[in-house]
Amino acid sequence: MRRFLIGIVASLTVSQATAAATLYPIDSDGLNLRAAPTTAAPVLRVLPAGEGVPVVGLEGKWLQVRLPDGRPAWAAGWVARVEFAPSEAEAVVTTDRLNVRAGPGLDHPIRTQVATGDRFPLLEIRGQWWRIRLPDGQEGWVFSEYLQAELRPAPGPSSAPAPASPGPSPTPTGSPPAPDAGPPSWLPVSSPAPAPAPASGPTSGPGAALPELPKQVTLVVDGEPVRLGRHVAYGSVDVARAGEPLAYLGAAEGWVLVETARGARGWVPGPQVNLQDQGADWDRAPLYTLAEGEWSIGFLPVRVVSDPDGLNLRTGTGLDHRVQAVLPQGTALKVLGRQGDWLEVALKDGRRGWVAGAYTAPVADHSARIERVRLHSPGPGLLRLELTGDLRGVQVDSEAPEGLLIRLPDPAGPVAHLPVEAHGVRDLAVTPAGVVVRFHAPPAYSVREQTSGRLVLEFRPRVLGVESRTEGDAVVYRFQVAGAVRPRVDHAGGDVRVDLPGAAVAAVPLPPGVSAEQTETGHLRFHIPSARPYAVKQVPGGFEVWFYGPGLQGKRILVDPGHGGDDTGAVNRALGLEEKAINLQVALLLKEELERRGAEVLLTRSDDRRPLPPEAPVPAELGSRTRADLHYRTVLANQAGVDLFISIHANAGGTSHQGTEVYYSWDNLNAPRSQYLASLIQSRLVGALGRPDRGVREEMFYVIKFSEAPAVLVELAFITHPEEAVLLASPDWQRRAAAAIADAVVDFYAGRP
Repeated sequence: MRRFLIGIVASLTVSQATAAATLYPIDSDGLNLRAAPTTAAPVLRVLPAGEGVPVVGLEGKWLQVRLPDGRPAWAAGWVARVEFAPSEAEAVVTTDRLNVRAGPGLDHPIRTQVATGDRFPLLEIRGQWWRIRLPDGQEGWVFSEYLQAELRPAPGPSSAPAPASPGPSPTPTGSPPAPDAGPPSWLPVSSPAPAPAPASGPTSGPGAALPELPKQVTLVVDGEPVRLGRHVAYGSVDVARAGEPLAYLGAAEGWVLVETARGARGWVPGPQVNLQDQGADWDRAPLYTLAEGEWSIGFLPVRVVSDPDGLNLRTGTGLDHRVQAVLPQGTALKVLGRQGDWLEVALKDGRRGWVAGAYTAPVADHSARIERVRLHSPGPGLLRLELTGDLRGVQVDSEAPEGLLIRLPDPAGPVAHLPVEAHGVRDLAVTPAGVVVRFHAPPAYSVREQTSGRLVLEFRPRVLGVESRTEGDAVVYRFQVAGAVRPRVDHAGGDVRVDLPGAAVAAVPLPPGVSAEQTETGHLRFHIPSARPYAVKQVPGGFEVWFYGPGLQGKRILVDPGHGGDDTGAVNRALGLEEKAINLQVALLLKEELERRGAEVLLTRSDDRRPLPPEAPVPAELGSRTRADLHYRTVLANQAGVDLFISIHANAGGTSHQGTEVYYSWDNLNAPRSQYLASLIQSRLVGALGRPDRGVREEMFYVIKFSEAPAVLVELAFITHPEEAVLLASPDWQRRAAAAIADAVVDFYAGRP
């Protein structure tokens, strides 16, 4: 059986037939009830919106239900809503501290916290959020990853309760089956972590809560674009001015998510902003620094300009460096460092530079035991945590509930919190108990240096085991890894090389034929002898390398018809032709071609709608429903663990632009394989359609960047070109295009270049 990522109902246990849970469709078009827990199984019935059926069991992400005539059937849990009868289900907390929110999403306020072993009546499952009843009678929502559900079995069948609110009219008899979509979840790779919960528990020791410190952010450079994504290649949604206050929404990978005064949401680089705790006294508040490769929290000495004539703020140490500003007497300066008689300083407005130290004077002592916490990446795969200050008696506790905790012998002092969301690190915090580093996946660490005034820890991923197995005609190598790692996989001759930057390997046995070496560049490299086509898949606790047999039998492929619904894509107004319709027609034909050759094919949409359900919330970090829709398409692919992702589009440009091109992204987990697939599709399409060859191109299109499987975006031809628009509308031409893409997929699995 194919392995899946953990789904929304993976922890739900039902031991026997029960009517405690009732399933309803989320989609207004209803929900397919199938003969077996797979999209390939026949549809026994379409459950209309607003109608419920009792849940009697589950397998993975599929829920077993009982039809009115008593027959069993299966429904995809990710497109269903499950309600529980009063007092018939409990949610059991499986983590030390879990936020309970006012609504199903991270944008809702935190009502309270619950802890390991706490049990609450479970009322509803909706996606990855579960609704529970608290002891005071209020209801709240919790994230399902840290819960287990227990249902009390009922003695026999009973009628399904009515839904909380009536849905749309039932689907008429004889209507086509509702499309199977994917689970409505959001990928953590593109979402900053929520702010830590309020400190409602102890303020020191193992149970200490991390501080919740709302931030305020001000731009320190003029004319900085506020971008759609965390890279300078992304387009801007607004331009902010120096000194402009921005609403802080989150931070990740050295970028800050903001909302401008004009309502635009987007990302700005960390070095371009002044980030500080809201309402804090600047003289005593922590100084935050964040960039793509460095994050720091500083409780630094403060000095003031003492010269009545003012003091020059320069770009470097020495009178030959440019003067940035003249600072009036009394200007407060935080001292970042010293070089001879020169001080590197930070100003309240975020500016930084160098001043002559002789013209400054100290102010009241604001010293703290921890002076500076600095996290940075000295090389691929490596992280270092450096602490300076009075570090006598500190202890490193890697088993603390909060994460790695550097304990202070006499808990006291200020607090600070800095989101990181990079290199597998969630955040840094300074608490009364000590310094906390929270990881998504804790790596191995070593102490590089420890004195009374300095502590340096180094983190690197560690391979804990390598195992092999067979899945149908595929051979799979599973790598169990402690810490965050992004493998780089390529081939040379008959070997496939798996490079893990900065990683180390534990003393574990390797499968026959597999070898490991430490390269001169600091990578851990595995050699797997195989000439088969391959791909990488992320799994909890590590990753897998799949080696496929020839043919399409058993291959799972997601076909993505671009645009849909109110997003028409490009339009040829002269012909009344919309891109979304062409994309869908070719995608449906491609599905037929691939299935005829043995593949299992999923679609992001099968009619004229956006894949993203209309009721789904738009996370702040995605900014708009269009971007959330793109993100949702990648969620469908990644949660289903597909083997390939193919997005179908028609191009647009001037009336003279024509030809076929195929895109891939170097940021894709399987970038080399994506490039190879793109070259095969381009060659087949040009040969079959006879349009000009515009080549294979690399681009950061969202769906091919964040889909983990080998992924391509196909631009069939130009809808804006008079001749090509007519071809795009031709059913025969569409079928030839679909057949050419299917031929290329067969080529992809026939061998390696």
